[in-house]
Amino acid sequence: MSTQIARSWQSLAFCLFVCLTSANILRAQAEHETLTSSAWKSFASKDYKAAMRDAELVIQKYAEDAEITQKRLTEAKETPPVGAVTADEAKAIHLRGSLNDVGAAYLIAAKAAFKLGMLEKSKELFAKGAKLEGARVWDAQGKFFWGTSGISKRSMKDPSLSDRGEHELATLDAWEYLGRSDFQIAIKHADLCVKQYGEAAKQLQADLVKQKATIAEGMVDDDAKAVILKNGMLNDVCTCLFIKGQAAEKLGDYKLAMSAYQSASELSLARCWDPQGWFWIPSEAAKERLSGLK
Repeated sequence: MSTQIARSWQSLAFCLFVCLTSANILRAQAEHETLTSSAWKSFASKDYKAAMRDAELVIQKYAEDAEITQKRLTEAKETPPVGAVTADEAKAIHLRGSLNDVGAAYLIAAKAAFKLGMLEKSKELFAKGAKLEGARVWDAQGKFFWGTSGISKRSMKDPSLSDRGEHELATLDAWEYLGRSDFQIAIKHADLCVKQYGEAAKQLQADLVKQKATIAEGMVDDDAKAVILKNGMLNDVCTCLFIKGQAAEKLGDYKLAMSAYQSASELSLARCWDPQGWFWIPSEAAKERLSGLK
């Protein structure tokens, strides 16, 4: 009888240990998520000191865990996806919560430091965040994941770029190399945007069509401009497809050009900003080029 009682107490103690351990893990997860969310909100409201404070607290408490997770990903040669992902992929990403939040925290702290005039501190934080290549952030509005490392890498030399998304930076690079007549590199950067965010862009196009959305073009007022810029991922993917088509034409690869133009032509609600002061429709430009190549 006493043996049974002892075993019962052992089982109860083990269950209690598991419950307490699980509770501690959940509290830890909730803490870095809560602090990171608070840091994002403070940054959005331009309270850069508060944003930096919460972000640095996440780094202080969870950077070691994040580095261990990143090391495992690197050793396994595993790169978490970005853009639209499957349910299983999303689950795997969310399980790496500390890595995601520390990557985001480095980015937030670096951006905040730059806004506060702390240039060297900003660059230092960007450099550390750039190493966490597996960190992902969920965009609830666009329903896609994006990575923090690429933005941090680009911002190490030029922190002013940190307010731009990965897809926007890839588009800027694609335009730049197209202008330099370095067509292969232009295609490389265009593909970076399209491969990572193409599926999410298609979904956004479908959602907008379903909503019967009307997207302005030409010279627009501030309200219309804000609506267009909300669709940044769609705009950049379509623009990159157009750039890819242009570059492929210059290289004499008309099959590749036609494929890129065809894909761009299907994203009819994308808009591209002309520095002279208006928005144009890359899908229409792609249709014109496609017609000329047939």
